[in-house]
Parts: sequence; C-alpha cells; structure tokens
Amino acid sequence: MTDARWVSHSYAEARDRFLAAASGWTHRVWPHPLTGPSGEVLATDTLRLGPMTARRLLVLVSGTHGLEGPVGSAVQLGLVTRGVTLPPDLAVLIVHAINPHGFAWRRRMTEDGVDANRNFVDFSAPLPDNPHYRQHQTAIDPDHWPDVPMTALRIDPAIPTAAHAGQYSHPGGSYFGGHGPTWTNRTMRAILAAEGGVAETIALLDMHSGAGPWAATELFVAEPGASTFAAEWFPGAERFTIARSARFGDPTGVPGLLLSCLPEIFPDRRTLPMLTECGTYPGDIPLSLARREAYCGRKGLAGHPRMARWLLEAQELFCPADPSWRRYALAGVLGRIDQALAALA
Repeated sequence: MTDARWVSHSYAEARDRFLAAASGWTHRVWPHPLTGPSGEVLATDTLRLGPMTARRLLVLVSGTHGLEGPVGSAVQLGLVTRGVTLPPDLAVLIVHAINPHGFAWRRRMTEDGVDANRNFVDFSAPLPDNPHYRQHQTAIDPDHWPDVPMTALRIDPAIPTAAHAGQYSHPGGSYFGGHGPTWTNRTMRAILAAEGGVAETIALLDMHSGAGPWAATELFVAEPGASTFAAEWFPGAERFTIARSARFGDPTGVPGLLLSCLPEIFPDRRTLPMLTECGTYPGDIPLSLARREAYCGRKGLAGHPRMARWLLEAQELFCPADPSWRRYALAGVLGRIDQALAALA
C-alpha cells in the first residue's frame, strides 16, 4: 500500500530514511564538495538491487531538480520499503538525490546556478542557441520581483515556450544550461559508467513533479532507439525525440535533458530514457519557480526572508501536503516502475 508518510520534510531526513531502508543492500556514496544549510553532509547515494551480471537494468533517478526531490525520494523509499522481487537477470539501480545541493537548499538549480536538466549537452561543440529567449528576456527574467509579468507569459504562449527550451547565453537567467558540466552531470555519468555492467538493455526513469493535472502521473518516453519496443511496453505514453538544439515552437525541442546521457554512454546497447511528471496545481509552476530563483540569484537574495517565505510556498507547489495527493501521485509513479519491471523481466 502506498504511504503518504514516505515523503520527507528535508534532504537530511530523506537521506537518513533512505540509507536506513537500504541497509543490507549494495550501497555507494558519491560525496558532494559542499554542505547543506545546517552543515550536513551532501551526497548522491546509489543502491543496487540485483547483480552486476544482470543483462537488464532499470535506473531510477530522483532530485534532478532539487525542489522536486521529495517526490522522487519518497518513491524510492517506498520501493525499497515494500520490497521488490527480481529475476536473476534483472537489476535495479536507485540514484537518490542526483542534485543533493538543490534538494538540501530547496532550489531547482544546482549550486552553480545551472538547470541540471538543461546541462547534458556536448560542451565540446557550439552550444544550443535560443534566440527567442533573448527576444523575450525582459519578460522571462525582469529586473524586479517576477510576479506581474506572469500575466504576459500566459497571454503570449511564445514566451514560456522560449523559456522552457533552455538557454546558454545568459548566466543567472531562467533555465540556464551552463557553460560546462556540473557536478550533477559528471556524477550521473560516472554512476552509469560504473554500474552499467554487462547489461544489454538499460532503462532510465527520471522523476519530476509540478507539471500536469492534479496527482496524475504522466510518462514521457524518448526516441529514437527505443521506438521499436517503447510502444509495446508503455502504450499511451507521450513520446519525444531527444533534442540536440533548441527548436522554438516545438515542445520536444529541449536540449540537455539528464536522460539524454543514457544513449550517449551506452551507444551499442538498447536504451530506454524515460521521464515522469506528477501534476500538482494549475499554472506553469516550473517556470514560476525558475524565474523567481534566477531573480534571487542575480540580486544576491538567497538568504533574504522573502526568498525563505517563497520557498516554503514552493515546497507545497511541487509536493502538496494533501495526503490523498501524495498517495495517488506516489502510487502512479510506482505503477510505472512496476510496468517497467514487468517489461524488463
């Protein structure tokens, strides 16, 4: 049974509960160089269920956007708590809090002000260009507290489309993808390289919240490569192409997604990159958060009382306290995981 109490109140609590549930399993710590708001240790923790010799592997990632970490962490805790029976040739790799700094400090971004889910691009090549962000920059990232301009964003759908596509030209702006790999990027790649083993089929599920209908779990499956079997495994799932550049007006034109590194690291294996979104409240909640967080970063307001009050509100927007929401949302993601396990078995 899904338990709303799997959701933790802080990164420190989430990590302690996850490690307690993981005792007895193969566990590895990937330490972060910085500390949390109370001086606590930050790390990404990985837990492997199943042998390194498994030919099929399911990777479950939480906390790519730090403020969304509580939902993904709760799903991972629930999976370990309830237990899972795996055939000998199937393994599960749980990656807890891949952006631990953002999780601990209740930020969407990483410690260096980068959106980790726009950071997985080829930095040896020209960075993706988004001229439409530059065109609408003053509306997306105004020089004052970004509340009123949200009305304009709702009126002109081109503006949020330009923002969500990511940008690499304006450090300190919303959805900034960075000018180099973040700690989160480097660590995710190192984890996959270390844990991929001999698996011939590798599926990765990156868990998010804050977009979509209330308590609904939407699944997005990347193509190509997965196109021959994704439709059989997940009928009805939204399918998209991993973007190499920002394509204005195309909702799939988002470069730098974390899941895009899976086929890059394992080009000769069958890979299935996936993403789940747990819906919460109406409106473009991720964009609202990104704009406010970017503003506070530009103005040096990270410790300002206004920022603290707003972050408490933001927690509710990404992980509602309503027990029924938590039960339905967590059950929805666990159901997708069960579906993936059944397909891989």
